[in-house]
Amino acid sequence: MVGARSAAMAFNRLVDFSFDARNPRTANRALPKKQLTRGFVIAFIVLSSAVFVFAASRLNRLSLELSPLALGIVFFYSYTKRFTWLTHLFLGISLACAPIGAWIAIRGSITPVPLILGLVVVLWVAGFDEI
Repeated sequence: MVGARSAAMAFNRLVDFSFDARNPRTANRALPKKQLTRGFVIAFIVLSSAVFVFAASRLNRLSLELSPLALGIVFFYSYTKRFTWLTHLFLGISLACAPIGAWIAIRGSITPVPLILGLVVVLWVAGFDEI
């Protein structure tokens, strides 16, 4: 998930660029301060995503097949802040991809065990963020 997390963080910074520039807490980030260009960040996202998919292809077939879904989930989280109060739930789902993905990487299959672990991660993250 390292490539996916790097891509997701860069994607989040890219799509939130205009908000970050107006917020005093985030105005010092690299994009609003023009320390990085949008083109560079887009290239980084594409490259990180490609590395993630390539790494998944080296593990097993199921990892490769689910890698676009994992990327889609972590990218989608960046937009949830715009339309739902359930953003923390989506963050939990995004983070739950890591233990589920690790299970799939090692075992090459999905069983109820990683799904339960993923559900625990979702509830823990969403609850912790709300508190």
